[in-house]
Amino acid sequence: MYYVTDMSKFAIEIKRAPWLASVMLLLASVSHGHSPHHLITDLASAPNGESNAHTFILITDQVFRSDARGASWKHLVNGLNSQYSFTSVEMSPDYAIDRTLFLASSGDGVYRSRDSGESWQKVTGGLDSLDIARLSISRNFSSDGRLLAAAHSGGVWRSTDGGDSWQMVLTEGVEITSFSEVAGLQEQSVVIAGDSDGNVWRSDDNGRLWEIVHEFSAAGAITGASGLIDHVYVGTEKGGLYQSSDGGHSFVQVLLPEESGRPICKKDDPDHPQPDAHITSVTVFPDAAGANTVFVTSWYGGVYVSRDNARSWSVWRDGLTCEGQADSLSVPHFRDLEVIELSDGRLIYWLGAFDGLFRSVDEASPWQQQETLPLGLIKGMALTGGKNQPLAIALSTYGGGFYLTHDRGATWTIGNKGLLTTRLTGMAFSPNYSDDDVIYAGAIRRLLRSSDRGKSWQLIALDTPGFGSRVRNKLASLGVPVG
Repeated sequence: MYYVTDMSKFAIEIKRAPWLASVMLLLASVSHGHSPHHLITDLASAPNGESNAHTFILITDQVFRSDARGASWKHLVNGLNSQYSFTSVEMSPDYAIDRTLFLASSGDGVYRSRDSGESWQKVTGGLDSLDIARLSISRNFSSDGRLLAAAHSGGVWRSTDGGDSWQMVLTEGVEITSFSEVAGLQEQSVVIAGDSDGNVWRSDDNGRLWEIVHEFSAAGAITGASGLIDHVYVGTEKGGLYQSSDGGHSFVQVLLPEESGRPICKKDDPDHPQPDAHITSVTVFPDAAGANTVFVTSWYGGVYVSRDNARSWSVWRDGLTCEGQADSLSVPHFRDLEVIELSDGRLIYWLGAFDGLFRSVDEASPWQQQETLPLGLIKGMALTGGKNQPLAIALSTYGGGFYLTHDRGATWTIGNKGLLTTRLTGMAFSPNYSDDDVIYAGAIRRLLRSSDRGKSWQLIALDTPGFGSRVRNKLASLGVPVG
């Protein structure tokens, strides 16, 4: 009797039994009416002709591209041999022509694609750190090939040849947490950056030399920056939103509206008093009339919109949903907003969140949650049986629930009765499965048990310690082998 708890071990079983590869392909092709969503860690969008637009999203260690405005997604893998999570994606301002984009990872440096993500290559020459947290791309990239890369541990590197080579321009002791290239006077580009200590940095020579132009004493890290040279907006971790009219040298605080009730994801938490002071992104979008619309996202509150240089605000939350696990993991509910304008003047809005990807085409319309992950995405697998017992295989999928076969994949049963969620994370057979018919399933903050070979499920109550230790302890107490 044996158990498979990760796909690297399962690869060995495929070599022993080639028919299992066919099973994997069969399940991966299952099509259903609704697919799951997942934590979006970064996103980028750019126009791509009259009737189409490309949007790229990062889901930890995976990259997806939509060719149909979110109607379908392609998983991009060619050349991405990273064993680490992806942290930032940036597209060339001339993407519709050059098809170029860049991807940062937490351990493999920077990847570049020149064919809309169909293939990738590492571009790390000169990078002293491969743990890259964020990227910034020049507004004039097609002519100057300029990029900036900031490491998690500190330091900024600059490239002027599209990533082929890099040179350090800011010391390793500075952890940059936000980049923004703003339009200056006479077509000059000014780069504004923020660090983890609340300092605002400015470079007037395309990122070669830097100076601190402002210090926030108690606002925490700088979490976002955007705007024009005479209207720079900066978001902070603890102090909310600030505005500068002199290129970042001085700031005034901008108060976001206090609603009559709590923000949609807000808990009664004394550590986060209202209004929500943790800004997660700032986006300034110039419209055809020459006005600038300011979009701000916050940890709990969703999206705030101003069309008059931050004098008044509206709150855009209809349709947004939250997932309680974000609070248990201490990560934001809402992260990043992208606005793209099609050639016919229509706008498309994208919002990355812990509970998935949201899209809208009108600020007066509710947000619509997008399907991003395939329903047949296999998250866990367990095998039991041996020389004198028939082989049983159980699969857990993210969105499709539970699958079980006792005839080596010739037929499958789907058992989701009582699961409460079809987003499963792992499976395990009872050590005495042939006698007791018991199977265990893991889900987000849940452990479930079936005593009838997966036909129905019951929730197992867990104690109060951390979730991971609770699951391990409970499985151990039930006699299930755990790693």
